[in-house]
Amino acid sequence: MSATRGGVGVLVAAACAVLLGGCTGAGGGTAGPTAPATTATPGASSGLTPEATYTLQGSPSPAEVRQVADQLQRRAQAMGLAAPKVEVRGAAVSLSAAGATREQFAALAQQGHLGFRPVLALAPSLPNGASAQGAVSADPTTTLQVPNCSDAAQRTDRQSASGKPAVACGYAAENGIWYGFALGPVAVDGTDVSAVKAVEDTQNGAGWQIDLTFDAVGAQAFADVTGRLAAQPSPANQFAIVLDGAVVSHPAVASAVPGGAAVISGSFTEAEARRLAALIGDRLPVPLLLTETTLPN
Repeated sequence: MSATRGGVGVLVAAACAVLLGGCTGAGGGTAGPTAPATTATPGASSGLTPEATYTLQGSPSPAEVRQVADQLQRRAQAMGLAAPKVEVRGAAVSLSAAGATREQFAALAQQGHLGFRPVLALAPSLPNGASAQGAVSADPTTTLQVPNCSDAAQRTDRQSASGKPAVACGYAAENGIWYGFALGPVAVDGTDVSAVKAVEDTQNGAGWQIDLTFDAVGAQAFADVTGRLAAQPSPANQFAIVLDGAVVSHPAVASAVPGGAAVISGSFTEAEARRLAALIGDRLPVPLLLTETTLPN
């Protein structure tokens, strides 16, 4: 939904938290991309510091490896991991942090590719099937099939081209249902976010949320597209927030949102909000594969 707080435009995603985000009243959300397969090595003693090894995909240059190492350290600090340390090992990067978990190491490997896409159609993924809501035909030459996201094989990142329609999955934790989405082209890209932080809204009792600030290009695009969406019937008035191919939330828009700022709000814990903010605020230049974790016994 759309609101205005203190003169600043706010896009608010309603209520329930999962690994990376919240779900909306329409029933969306995400459980986050599936963590890559890793080799887990038990620690020799409980005093061993947890460590993870990441491999950069493709043929990264030494400068890119160093950049990713620095980003992983910043992300770990933003997530609140204790005294994170990184080390470059060829085309791989290791990171150690006291008390870190396998789930935290996996979250650090996510690229942080954020995009805001208009919802064209959505449908709950039920065993007996369900009809999609909205117009699945995105343009005269492209017809998208809303995926059946109850099938784990469908929950992959299919956001390869930002300028084209795409499909995605999202999870509604409050009712345990996966939703499939047909989405329009990216209307606002995550590269247009100039600042992001996790904050606790104690004044209004909204709990932990993620504050976004757009640059001039993003602010104008966000105001324009929310104005257009507000005039549409449901679900075409919804704006999907997509992170690494998964729909984090898909709030309905009631009016244009000017001001160059937005809020992603849900039933986040502090750790969840910090994790999401760290990923959005420090997008990795290349994909990572978490290849090994070493944890204390």
